[in-house]
Amino acid sequence: MLTFVILLLIMLSNDVEVNPGPLGGFFSIFHLNIRSMRNKVDYVENISNEADVICLTETHLDENIKNEDILIEGYNRDPYRKDRNSSGGGIIIYISKFIQAKPRPDLDFDNEALWLEITFPSNKLLLCVVYRQPSNNNTFWDKFHESIENAMSYTPNVVITGDVNVDFLTGHSHKIFDIMRLNGLKNVINEPTRFCATRQSLLDPILVSDSCDVYDSHVIQIDRTYSDHDGTIIFLNNLTRSQNNTTYKRMIWDYRNADFDKCNELIATFDWESIINAENSMDQNCKNFTNKFLEYINDCIPQKEVTIRPNDKIWFNSDLRREIRKRDRLHKQARRSNSIPDLNKYKKQRNNVNNLKRYTKDQFYLNANSLLDEFASGNSKSYWSLMKKLAKTSGNSTHITQLKMKMTN
Repeated sequence: MLTFVILLLIMLSNDVEVNPGPLGGFFSIFHLNIRSMRNKVDYVENISNEADVICLTETHLDENIKNEDILIEGYNRDPYRKDRNSSGGGIIIYISKFIQAKPRPDLDFDNEALWLEITFPSNKLLLCVVYRQPSNNNTFWDKFHESIENAMSYTPNVVITGDVNVDFLTGHSHKIFDIMRLNGLKNVINEPTRFCATRQSLLDPILVSDSCDVYDSHVIQIDRTYSDHDGTIIFLNNLTRSQNNTTYKRMIWDYRNADFDKCNELIATFDWESIINAENSMDQNCKNFTNKFLEYINDCIPQKEVTIRPNDKIWFNSDLRREIRKRDRLHKQARRSNSIPDLNKYKKQRNNVNNLKRYTKDQFYLNANSLLDEFASGNSKSYWSLMKKLAKTSGNSTHITQLKMKMTN
Protein backbone atom coordinates (compact mmCIF):
# COMPACT_ATOMS: atom_id res chain seq x y z
CA MET A 1 0.00 0.00 0.00
CA LEU A 2 2.82 2.37 0.92
CA THR A 3 4.54 1.71 -2.43
CA PHE A 4 1.31 2.52 -4.29
CA VAL A 5 0.89 5.81 -2.41
CA ILE A 6 4.51 6.80 -3.15
CA LEU A 7 3.98 6.03 -6.87
CA LEU A 8 0.86 8.23 -6.92
CA LEU A 9 2.76 11.09 -5.28
CA ILE A 10 5.56 10.78 -7.85
CA MET A 11 3.09 10.89 -10.76
CA LEU A 12 1.18 13.81 -9.26
CA SER A 13 4.40 15.83 -9.08
CA ASN A 14 4.05 15.97 -12.91
CA ASP A 15 7.78 16.31 -13.59
CA VAL A 16 9.19 12.82 -13.04
CA GLU A 17 9.78 10.28 -15.79
CA VAL A 18 7.72 7.18 -14.93
CA ASN A 19 9.98 4.91 -16.98
CA PRO A 20 13.05 6.85 -18.09
CA GLY A 21 15.06 3.80 -19.12
CA PRO A 22 18.82 3.72 -19.61
CA LEU A 23 20.39 6.14 -22.08
CA GLY A 24 23.77 4.42 -22.03
CA GLY A 25 25.11 3.72 -25.50
CA PHE A 26 23.78 6.94 -27.05
CA PHE A 27 25.97 9.90 -27.93
CA SER A 28 24.15 13.24 -28.02
CA ILE A 29 25.01 16.59 -29.60
CA PHE A 30 23.04 19.77 -28.83
CA HIS A 31 23.22 23.02 -30.82
CA LEU A 32 21.73 26.46 -30.32
CA ASN A 33 22.27 29.87 -31.86
CA ILE A 34 22.36 31.58 -28.48
CA ARG A 35 22.48 35.20 -29.72
CA SER A 36 25.05 36.18 -27.06
CA MET A 37 26.35 33.79 -24.45
CA ARG A 38 26.75 36.45 -21.79
CA ASN A 39 24.53 35.89 -18.73
CA LYS A 40 22.92 32.80 -20.33
CA VAL A 41 25.13 29.99 -18.99
CA ASP A 42 22.56 28.78 -16.47
CA TYR A 43 19.82 28.71 -19.11
CA VAL A 44 21.99 26.74 -21.56
CA GLU A 45 22.81 24.23 -18.83
CA ASN A 46 19.11 23.75 -18.07
CA ILE A 47 17.86 23.28 -21.64
CA SER A 48 20.69 21.24 -23.17
CA ASN A 49 19.37 18.01 -21.58
CA GLU A 50 22.83 17.01 -20.33
CA ALA A 51 23.99 16.36 -23.89
CA ASP A 52 27.47 14.89 -24.34
CA VAL A 53 28.42 17.87 -26.50
CA ILE A 54 26.94 21.38 -26.32
CA CYS A 55 27.55 23.55 -29.40
CA LEU A 56 26.68 27.25 -29.39
CA THR A 57 26.90 29.75 -32.23
CA GLU A 58 26.70 33.56 -32.22
CA THR A 59 28.23 33.57 -28.75
CA HIS A 60 29.28 37.26 -29.00
CA LEU A 61 32.28 36.56 -26.76
CA ASP A 62 35.70 38.19 -26.83
CA GLU A 63 39.03 37.88 -25.05
CA ASN A 64 37.68 39.78 -22.05
CA ILE A 65 35.38 36.85 -21.19
CA LYS A 66 37.41 34.12 -19.48
CA ASN A 67 36.56 30.41 -19.59
CA GLU A 68 36.05 30.29 -15.83
CA ASP A 69 33.23 32.82 -16.22
CA ILE A 70 31.22 30.60 -18.58
CA LEU A 71 31.86 27.07 -17.30
CA ILE A 72 29.10 24.45 -17.30
CA GLU A 73 29.27 21.81 -14.58
CA GLY A 74 30.19 18.35 -15.86
CA TYR A 75 31.96 19.66 -18.98
CA ASN A 76 35.58 20.41 -19.83
CA ARG A 77 37.09 23.40 -18.04
CA ASP A 78 38.58 24.67 -21.30
CA PRO A 79 35.75 24.71 -23.83
CA TYR A 80 36.74 25.03 -27.47
CA ARG A 81 36.15 28.61 -28.61
CA LYS A 82 36.38 30.76 -31.71
CA ASP A 83 35.57 34.35 -30.80
CA ARG A 84 35.04 36.96 -33.46
CA ASN A 85 36.30 39.66 -31.04
CA SER A 86 33.95 42.13 -32.67
CA SER A 87 30.20 42.54 -32.89
CA GLY A 88 28.30 39.25 -33.27
CA GLY A 89 29.44 35.79 -34.31
CA GLY A 90 31.53 33.31 -32.38
CA ILE A 91 31.46 29.58 -31.57
CA ILE A 92 31.93 27.59 -28.37
CA ILE A 93 31.83 23.81 -27.80
CA TYR A 94 31.49 22.15 -24.39
CA ILE A 95 32.58 18.50 -24.16
CA SER A 96 31.48 16.15 -21.38
CA LYS A 97 34.28 15.22 -18.99
CA PHE A 98 33.71 11.59 -19.99
CA ILE A 99 34.38 12.22 -23.70
CA GLN A 100 37.82 12.31 -25.31
CA ALA A 101 38.18 15.03 -27.95
CA LYS A 102 40.80 17.18 -29.64
CA PRO A 103 40.64 20.10 -32.09
CA ARG A 104 41.36 19.54 -35.78
CA PRO A 105 42.62 22.93 -37.01
CA ASP A 106 43.79 21.28 -40.26
CA LEU A 107 40.12 20.96 -41.23
CA ASP A 108 38.99 24.45 -40.20
CA PHE A 109 38.11 26.57 -43.23
CA ASP A 110 36.71 29.78 -41.77
CA ASN A 111 37.09 31.98 -38.72
CA GLU A 112 33.71 30.72 -37.55
CA ALA A 113 34.04 26.99 -38.25
CA LEU A 114 35.45 24.58 -35.70
CA TRP A 115 36.24 20.88 -36.19
CA LEU A 116 36.75 18.41 -33.32
CA GLU A 117 37.85 14.79 -33.43
CA ILE A 118 35.97 12.70 -30.85
CA THR A 119 37.35 9.27 -29.96
CA PHE A 120 35.34 6.24 -28.83
CA PRO A 121 36.46 2.67 -27.99
CA SER A 122 36.32 1.53 -31.61
CA ASN A 123 35.23 4.62 -33.55
CA LYS A 124 36.22 8.15 -34.39
CA LEU A 125 33.78 10.96 -35.13
CA LEU A 126 34.54 14.31 -36.71
CA LEU A 127 32.23 17.11 -35.54
CA CYS A 128 32.04 20.48 -37.27
CA VAL A 129 30.26 23.48 -35.78
CA VAL A 130 29.86 26.39 -38.16
CA TYR A 131 28.30 29.83 -38.22
CA ARG A 132 27.96 31.33 -41.68
CA GLN A 133 27.30 35.03 -42.03
CA PRO A 134 24.55 35.78 -44.58
CA SER A 135 27.00 37.93 -46.54
CA ASN A 136 29.47 35.07 -47.17
CA ASN A 137 29.88 34.30 -50.88
CA ASN A 138 30.69 31.20 -52.95
CA THR A 139 34.26 31.13 -51.65
CA PHE A 140 32.85 30.02 -48.30
CA TRP A 141 31.01 27.08 -49.87
CA ASP A 142 34.05 25.99 -51.88
CA LYS A 143 36.14 25.89 -48.69
CA PHE A 144 33.27 24.21 -46.84
CA HIS A 145 33.12 21.49 -49.50
CA GLU A 146 36.88 20.93 -49.47
CA SER A 147 36.86 20.68 -45.67
CA ILE A 148 34.14 18.02 -45.73
CA GLU A 149 36.02 16.02 -48.37
CA ASN A 150 39.13 16.03 -46.20
CA ALA A 151 37.12 14.97 -43.16
CA MET A 152 35.42 12.13 -45.04
CA SER A 153 38.80 10.86 -46.20
CA TYR A 154 39.82 10.51 -42.53
CA THR A 155 36.68 8.83 -41.13
CA PRO A 156 33.21 8.01 -42.52
CA ASN A 157 31.60 9.29 -39.28
CA VAL A 158 30.93 13.01 -39.76
CA VAL A 159 28.41 15.35 -38.10
CA ILE A 160 28.00 19.02 -39.04
CA THR A 161 25.81 21.40 -37.08
CA GLY A 162 25.43 25.14 -36.60
CA ASP A 163 23.68 28.06 -38.27
CA VAL A 164 24.40 28.14 -42.02
CA ASN A 165 21.83 30.86 -42.86
CA VAL A 166 20.28 28.75 -45.61
CA ASP A 167 16.59 27.91 -45.27
CA PHE A 168 16.32 24.13 -45.63
CA LEU A 169 12.54 24.43 -45.95
CA THR A 170 12.66 26.42 -49.19
CA GLY A 171 16.22 26.69 -50.57
CA HIS A 172 16.59 23.25 -52.15
CA SER A 173 18.48 24.65 -55.15
CA HIS A 174 21.21 26.09 -52.95
CA LYS A 175 24.80 24.94 -53.38
CA ILE A 176 24.84 23.28 -49.95
CA PHE A 177 22.47 20.59 -51.25
CA ASP A 178 24.94 19.70 -54.01
CA ILE A 179 27.68 19.46 -51.38
CA MET A 180 25.50 17.16 -49.27
CA ARG A 181 24.66 14.93 -52.23
CA LEU A 182 28.28 14.61 -53.35
CA ASN A 183 29.45 13.66 -49.85
CA GLY A 184 26.57 11.40 -48.82
CA LEU A 185 25.26 13.75 -46.11
CA LYS A 186 21.65 14.09 -44.97
CA ASN A 187 19.86 16.60 -42.76
CA VAL A 188 17.98 15.05 -39.82
CA ILE A 189 16.13 18.20 -38.71
CA ASN A 190 12.87 18.93 -40.54
CA GLU A 191 11.19 21.60 -38.40
CA PRO A 192 11.71 25.39 -38.34
CA THR A 193 14.51 26.57 -36.06
CA ARG A 194 14.37 30.33 -36.50
CA PHE A 195 11.35 32.54 -35.91
CA CYS A 196 10.52 36.15 -36.72
CA ALA A 197 7.33 38.13 -37.07
CA THR A 198 6.76 37.31 -40.75
CA ARG A 199 8.22 33.84 -41.31
CA GLN A 200 9.71 30.64 -39.94
CA SER A 201 12.82 29.03 -41.39
CA LEU A 202 15.17 26.09 -40.85
CA LEU A 203 18.62 27.64 -40.60
CA ASP A 204 20.14 25.21 -38.08
CA PRO A 205 20.41 21.76 -39.68
CA ILE A 206 22.27 18.72 -38.40
CA LEU A 207 24.06 17.01 -41.27
CA VAL A 208 25.23 13.43 -40.81
CA SER A 209 27.10 10.97 -43.01
CA ASP A 210 25.54 7.67 -44.09
CA SER A 211 27.61 5.67 -41.62
CA CYS A 212 26.11 7.45 -38.59
CA ASP A 213 23.34 5.45 -36.91
CA VAL A 214 20.82 8.12 -35.85
CA TYR A 215 18.60 7.00 -32.98
CA ASP A 216 16.68 10.26 -32.64
CA SER A 217 16.84 13.94 -33.57
CA HIS A 218 14.48 16.81 -32.87
CA VAL A 219 14.02 20.49 -32.13
CA ILE A 220 14.03 21.87 -28.58
CA GLN A 221 11.87 24.92 -27.94
CA ILE A 222 13.71 27.94 -26.55
CA ASP A 223 12.39 30.85 -24.51
CA ARG A 224 12.21 33.78 -26.96
CA THR A 225 13.73 36.11 -24.38
CA TYR A 226 16.98 34.16 -24.83
CA SER A 227 17.07 33.53 -28.58
CA ASP A 228 14.93 33.71 -31.71
CA HIS A 229 16.28 30.27 -32.67
CA ASP A 230 15.22 26.89 -31.33
CA GLY A 231 17.80 24.33 -30.27
CA THR A 232 18.47 21.04 -32.04
CA ILE A 233 19.70 17.72 -30.67
CA ILE A 234 20.78 14.40 -32.15
CA PHE A 235 21.31 11.00 -30.52
CA LEU A 236 23.74 8.64 -32.26
CA ASN A 237 23.80 4.92 -31.61
CA ASN A 238 26.67 2.41 -31.38
CA LEU A 239 29.45 4.95 -30.83
CA THR A 240 30.06 4.86 -27.09
CA ARG A 241 30.49 1.11 -26.74
CA SER A 242 32.97 -1.25 -28.34
CA GLN A 243 31.79 -3.05 -31.44
CA ASN A 244 32.70 -6.38 -32.90
CA ASN A 245 34.18 -5.34 -36.24
CA THR A 246 35.74 -8.73 -36.91
CA THR A 247 34.67 -10.45 -40.11
CA TYR A 248 34.44 -14.22 -39.67
CA LYS A 249 33.26 -17.34 -41.50
CA ARG A 250 30.72 -19.91 -40.40
CA MET A 251 28.92 -22.96 -41.81
CA ILE A 252 25.18 -22.74 -42.44
CA TRP A 253 22.54 -25.15 -43.78
CA ASP A 254 21.80 -24.68 -47.48
CA TYR A 255 18.07 -25.35 -47.33
CA ARG A 256 17.47 -24.27 -50.93
CA ASN A 257 19.41 -27.30 -52.18
CA ALA A 258 18.09 -29.74 -49.59
CA ASP A 259 16.48 -33.08 -50.55
CA PHE A 260 13.53 -33.03 -48.16
CA ASP A 261 11.77 -35.99 -49.82
CA LYS A 262 14.77 -38.20 -49.18
CA CYS A 263 15.08 -36.89 -45.61
CA ASN A 264 11.41 -37.59 -44.85
CA GLU A 265 11.69 -41.09 -46.30
CA LEU A 266 14.78 -41.94 -44.24
CA ILE A 267 13.16 -40.71 -41.04
CA ALA A 268 9.86 -42.48 -41.75
CA THR A 269 11.37 -45.88 -42.61
CA PHE A 270 14.00 -46.14 -39.90
CA ASP A 271 13.32 -48.44 -36.93
CA TRP A 272 13.69 -45.94 -34.10
CA GLU A 273 12.94 -48.58 -31.45
CA SER A 274 16.24 -50.24 -32.33
CA ILE A 275 18.15 -47.34 -30.75
CA ILE A 276 15.59 -46.20 -28.18
CA ASN A 277 14.68 -48.81 -25.57
CA ALA A 278 14.02 -49.18 -21.88
CA GLU A 279 17.38 -50.79 -21.17
CA ASN A 280 19.21 -47.54 -21.92
CA SER A 281 19.20 -44.45 -19.73
CA MET A 282 17.22 -41.43 -20.86
CA ASP A 283 20.46 -39.59 -21.65
CA GLN A 284 21.70 -42.46 -23.82
CA ASN A 285 18.39 -42.71 -25.71
CA CYS A 286 18.46 -38.97 -26.34
CA LYS A 287 22.04 -39.18 -27.59
CA ASN A 288 21.21 -42.12 -29.90
CA PHE A 289 18.22 -40.31 -31.37
CA THR A 290 20.12 -37.05 -31.90
CA ASN A 291 23.08 -38.73 -33.59
CA LYS A 292 20.87 -40.68 -36.00
CA PHE A 293 18.67 -37.71 -36.78
CA LEU A 294 21.68 -35.47 -37.52
CA GLU A 295 23.16 -38.21 -39.68
CA TYR A 296 20.11 -38.02 -41.96
CA ILE A 297 20.11 -34.21 -41.88
CA ASN A 298 23.77 -34.04 -42.91
CA ASP A 299 23.10 -36.55 -45.67
CA CYS A 300 20.13 -34.63 -47.13
CA ILE A 301 20.87 -30.95 -46.42
CA PRO A 302 24.21 -29.61 -47.69
CA GLN A 303 26.17 -26.95 -45.83
CA LYS A 304 28.04 -23.97 -47.16
CA GLU A 305 30.55 -21.51 -45.76
CA VAL A 306 29.47 -17.87 -45.53
CA THR A 307 31.26 -14.70 -44.45
CA ILE A 308 29.66 -12.81 -41.55
CA ARG A 309 30.21 -9.05 -41.39
CA PRO A 310 28.54 -7.91 -38.13
CA ASN A 311 28.44 -4.20 -38.93
CA ASP A 312 27.05 -4.34 -42.47
CA LYS A 313 23.88 -2.37 -43.06
CA ILE A 314 20.82 -4.47 -43.81
CA TRP A 315 20.77 -3.16 -47.41
CA PHE A 316 24.51 -3.66 -48.05
CA ASN A 317 25.41 -5.94 -50.97
CA SER A 318 28.47 -7.27 -52.81
CA ASP A 319 28.27 -4.72 -55.65
CA LEU A 320 28.44 -1.84 -53.20
CA ARG A 321 31.28 -3.50 -51.29
CA ARG A 322 33.27 -3.90 -54.52
CA GLU A 323 32.85 -0.22 -55.41
CA ILE A 324 33.85 0.85 -51.89
CA ARG A 325 37.03 -1.21 -52.12
CA LYS A 326 37.80 0.44 -55.45
CA ARG A 327 37.21 3.86 -53.87
CA ASP A 328 39.56 3.04 -50.99
CA ARG A 329 42.28 1.83 -53.37
CA LEU A 330 42.04 5.05 -55.37
CA HIS A 331 42.16 7.06 -52.16
CA LYS A 332 45.39 5.37 -51.04
CA GLN A 333 46.88 5.89 -54.49
CA ALA A 334 45.93 9.59 -54.47
CA ARG A 335 47.50 10.11 -51.05
CA ARG A 336 50.71 8.36 -52.10
CA SER A 337 51.13 10.21 -55.39
CA ASN A 338 49.64 13.55 -54.29
CA SER A 339 48.74 14.17 -57.95
CA ILE A 340 45.68 16.02 -59.24
CA PRO A 341 44.66 13.28 -61.78
CA ASP A 342 44.71 10.59 -59.07
CA LEU A 343 42.77 12.85 -56.71
CA ASN A 344 40.13 13.45 -59.39
CA LYS A 345 39.81 9.68 -59.98
CA TYR A 346 39.24 9.17 -56.26
CA LYS A 347 36.63 11.94 -56.06
CA LYS A 348 34.78 10.52 -59.08
CA GLN A 349 34.69 7.05 -57.52
CA ARG A 350 33.66 8.47 -54.15
CA ASN A 351 30.70 10.24 -55.76
CA ASN A 352 29.84 7.00 -57.55
CA VAL A 353 29.81 5.14 -54.21
CA ASN A 354 27.60 7.77 -52.57
CA ASN A 355 25.09 7.55 -55.43
CA LEU A 356 25.18 3.74 -55.36
CA LYS A 357 24.56 3.75 -51.59
CA ARG A 358 21.42 5.82 -52.01
CA TYR A 359 20.18 3.66 -54.90
CA THR A 360 20.91 0.37 -53.11
CA LYS A 361 19.21 1.53 -49.93
CA ASP A 362 16.13 2.84 -51.78
CA GLN A 363 15.81 -0.36 -53.82
CA PHE A 364 16.11 -2.54 -50.73
CA TYR A 365 13.29 -0.82 -48.87
CA LEU A 366 11.20 -0.68 -52.03
CA ASN A 367 11.56 -4.45 -52.46
CA ALA A 368 11.10 -5.01 -48.71
CA ASN A 369 7.55 -3.70 -48.91
CA SER A 370 6.59 -6.24 -51.57
CA LEU A 371 8.40 -9.03 -49.68
CA LEU A 372 6.47 -8.23 -46.51
CA ASP A 373 3.21 -8.45 -48.44
CA GLU A 374 4.29 -11.79 -49.91
CA PHE A 375 5.44 -13.28 -46.58
CA ALA A 376 2.36 -12.03 -44.71
CA SER A 377 0.15 -14.31 -46.77
CA GLY A 378 1.93 -17.53 -45.87
CA ASN A 379 5.52 -17.48 -44.65
CA SER A 380 5.23 -16.11 -41.12
CA LYS A 381 8.81 -17.01 -40.18
CA SER A 382 10.30 -15.04 -43.07
CA TYR A 383 7.86 -12.20 -42.39
CA TRP A 384 8.96 -11.72 -38.78
CA SER A 385 12.62 -12.27 -39.65
CA LEU A 386 12.47 -9.42 -42.14
CA MET A 387 10.43 -7.27 -39.75
CA LYS A 388 13.08 -7.74 -37.06
CA LYS A 389 15.82 -6.61 -39.44
CA LEU A 390 13.83 -3.60 -40.60
CA ALA A 391 13.11 -2.59 -37.01
CA LYS A 392 16.79 -3.04 -36.07
CA THR A 393 15.87 -5.06 -33.00
CA SER A 394 18.20 -7.55 -31.35
CA GLY A 395 18.23 -9.78 -28.34
CA ASN A 396 20.96 -7.80 -26.59
CA SER A 397 19.39 -4.38 -26.93
CA THR A 398 19.30 -2.41 -23.70
CA HIS A 399 17.61 0.73 -24.95
CA ILE A 400 14.21 1.51 -23.51
CA THR A 401 12.15 4.28 -25.02
CA GLN A 402 11.35 7.08 -22.60
CA LEU A 403 7.75 7.24 -21.42
CA LYS A 404 6.29 10.45 -20.07
CA MET A 405 3.07 10.58 -18.07
CA LYS A 406 1.32 13.91 -17.84
CA MET A 407 -1.19 14.18 -15.00
CA THR A 408 -4.02 16.66 -15.26
CA ASN A 409 -6.33 17.85 -12.53
